[in-house]
Amino acid sequence: METLEKMSREGTPFDAKRVFGCFSMDVIASTAFGIDVNSHKHPQDPFVQNAKKVDITEITALPPSVIIAGILSTFLPKYVLHKLGFAIFPADSVSFFRGVLKDIISKRTKLPPDQRRVDLLELMTRSNEDNIHNQDDVSKIRGLSQDEIITQTVAFFVAGYSSSSGLLANVALYLTKNPDVMDKLQHEMASVVKKTGEIQHEDIQRLEYMDMVLMETLRMVQFIRIPRLCIKDTTMKWITVPAGTEVVIYTGDLHMDPGYWKDPMTFNPERFSKEERAKQDPCTFLAFGAGPHKCIGMRLALMASKIALARLLQKYRFVPCPQTPGRDDFSLFDYDIWVKLKQLDDRNRSTAL
Repeated sequence: METLEKMSREGTPFDAKRVFGCFSMDVIASTAFGIDVNSHKHPQDPFVQNAKKVDITEITALPPSVIIAGILSTFLPKYVLHKLGFAIFPADSVSFFRGVLKDIISKRTKLPPDQRRVDLLELMTRSNEDNIHNQDDVSKIRGLSQDEIITQTVAFFVAGYSSSSGLLANVALYLTKNPDVMDKLQHEMASVVKKTGEIQHEDIQRLEYMDMVLMETLRMVQFIRIPRLCIKDTTMKWITVPAGTEVVIYTGDLHMDPGYWKDPMTFNPERFSKEERAKQDPCTFLAFGAGPHKCIGMRLALMASKIALARLLQKYRFVPCPQTPGRDDFSLFDYDIWVKLKQLDDRNRSTAL
């Protein structure tokens, strides 16, 4: 917030993807790893540098081999990629995070439970310990291995960081193009957020229009590939998919299909009102996937995004600048999403508090 306040006073444009990326990294690092990182002030920190290497939206920072692996993974089995020496994430960064997490786990297990920091890593470690200690026959139970705990924690970090940073940047961009939507957001906050200006958890939960804005932004920009395994022979019209086939669903086709969405290229948060959602087939909106393998970082990404957006809109409005993209084909993977913040005057601030 200090950085954004300074930019607002000076009228300085900023790259929303980069600035919100720092915010998201700090939140997810604290929630998943229990590590306090100030990625804006310390961009050369080893944690920050390695986190950027595993960010799936940081295409310009990824090694060519990782980009190739991402492309090949859409149609080649994972064991084939492994044999060819390709990996989705850089091996050095994966090794770095494994080392960090092993060190944290080792130090925490030597502390009594009431002295441990409560985060995702701790909850999984504690759950594993409870499973082992509360079973009569240890040979019949299988808690999470340390390797599985580490893998899930890294997956949570990557999913939450990539989702929330890109989401916030694109929300800022859409608000500069749709000031009427920003007006509605700030009026909603005026009716929900307590007059103290302190945003409480229950306030965030009641910001329904903000939910609608986030969902519509995701529909417009969250184009991902979702792999699923076909478990039995399935015939769809003239196509038969044999059991064991990996099927990849491209969400862009669903999210922009005029058969499911009226005027799909138009930004319209009202699509996600309770009344409209009740009419929709839930499988036409898959920004976070679906089923038991839905994005592990979904809830945290949305909560972090809502808190950041609420705090900003209490004091500022997003406005365009000469570098603001003018096209409509941007996505979570775009960069150079430049915008400016305009501080609200006292009269306008009162309507946003």
